[in-house]
Amino acid sequence: MGCDISQWRMRIGSFCQSIGRNTIKYPAMLLNPNRITNLKLLVRITLCISAILLLSGDVELNPGPPPTDIRPNTRLMSLSQSKLSWDKGDNDALSRTLQEIRSEMTTMSTNMLAMKTEMTGVNQNIDKLNDKLDSKIDMLQTENKQLKSRVVSLENQVDKIEAGSRKNNLLFMGVDDKPSDVNNVFEDISNKSSNQKESWEECEMKIRLFLESVLELGKEFAENVQIEHVQRVRGTERKRPIIVRFLSYRDRNLVLKTAKNILKQSQTYRVNEDFTPSVRTARKNLSPFLLRARENGSKVSMRQDKLLIDSKLYTFDEETQDIQEVTRK
Repeated sequence: MGCDISQWRMRIGSFCQSIGRNTIKYPAMLLNPNRITNLKLLVRITLCISAILLLSGDVELNPGPPPTDIRPNTRLMSLSQSKLSWDKGDNDALSRTLQEIRSEMTTMSTNMLAMKTEMTGVNQNIDKLNDKLDSKIDMLQTENKQLKSRVVSLENQVDKIEAGSRKNNLLFMGVDDKPSDVNNVFEDISNKSSNQKESWEECEMKIRLFLESVLELGKEFAENVQIEHVQRVRGTERKRPIIVRFLSYRDRNLVLKTAKNILKQSQTYRVNEDFTPSVRTARKNLSPFLLRARENGSKVSMRQDKLLIDSKLYTFDEETQDIQEVTRK
């Protein structure tokens, strides 16, 4: 047992050398034969295991230093593992974010396409409605023009009827409600109270006296002329006009012609035709053109709602606010 281990290695070698007596320097240290047999068995088992391991390729011929000498850098490994795990987690999060963005973009594209389709439908509906509205507007404008034309035609007919009803009328202006104010020609009713309401008989008497004294038509004409109706125009002024309707158109023309000659320079009395409101408005608009034509030396006169200048007939146009020549048929 006191033999050096190096001698044992030298003796064993590749575990093939036989042990002889002459090779042992120290005979006193020879092993027991039983122990030698056990050692041979152990060596053979070891050789078999080594051969098997070498054949399997799991054991290197020069394995290097023992495992206890290898000290791995645990800090570097932990950092690498943590970075790998962080990179993997970050990539996963980024992938999820990109996937969500792609999904949102796909949804937005779908919504935009749906909105575009809907807007196209809305625009088409609006175009249809606009076409219908344009058609309705055109139809309404046509109907409006027709109605305006009919209204104008009806107004003209009404004016003609009204003018026909006023044909025998004359308008006496300047005759006061008080009999004493008309050059004392109404002395027979002068004691009537001014506060008393004037009756139509009194008004007719004033007209007959006016025809006799002011227009100098004579007592016989004034007493015998047939007057159908006499009345004052409603108003608040004291000298309200009197509308007189003569039964004869000839008597009416005689009174009007006489009044134009006698009252030409009068500032108190006037006798005019009883025109319709539309004719009065037209004559009022034509008056400036009549005065201008007279200043220019033209031969001018007024006929109802028309102006006659040098044998040419004109009417007033409300749109242009000017006169236009009337084409005679």
